[in-house]
Amino acid sequence: MAAGSGDGVRSLTRLLAAVVGLVLLVGGLAVALEVALTSAAGHHVLLPYDRWLRYGEQHAWSQQALKVTGLVLLVVGVLMLIATVRRRAPLAIAGSSRSQLQVTFARKPLEGALGRLAVRDGGLESVKVRVRKGKVVVAGASLATDLERARVDLGKHLGSGLHRLPLAKEPSVDVKLRKADA
Repeated sequence: MAAGSGDGVRSLTRLLAAVVGLVLLVGGLAVALEVALTSAAGHHVLLPYDRWLRYGEQHAWSQQALKVTGLVLLVVGVLMLIATVRRRAPLAIAGSSRSQLQVTFARKPLEGALGRLAVRDGGLESVKVRVRKGKVVVAGASLATDLERARVDLGKHLGSGLHRLPLAKEPSVDVKLRKADA
């Protein structure tokens, strides 16, 4: 079930971190093995570091291709950092009329609760819920035979659930269903 599933940026970041970690692990093991084998054999065995050293000494670090590659890697790294650190604005919940208190909470708990409600009461096999700018978007795989009726019923059900919350502005509900895989 994909109710309130994780952020795509977070998944991409974890995947890239795993790849970088694996590359560093393999590289570190190769260097350690090269040091051990070189001390025993007297010359390089695995890594042609002498050729790499000569290449680095003979080619200028100010070449255009190297500058462009470095700049692209820097921009991609900064964009990933910004995407990871950036948080979505919390969804405001109005306080009671007797109080001047304004309560806020993060979108993720609301998305998760609506996703669980859709699976439990809407007959969905899987669901993904997003709360964005006054709108709740629900996408899921339904076990129902009549998708249009299931879509309307689920929209009304989630709308009544949202209506019970003391939201400052009640969001609209948009339900998109597809047939569940057999």
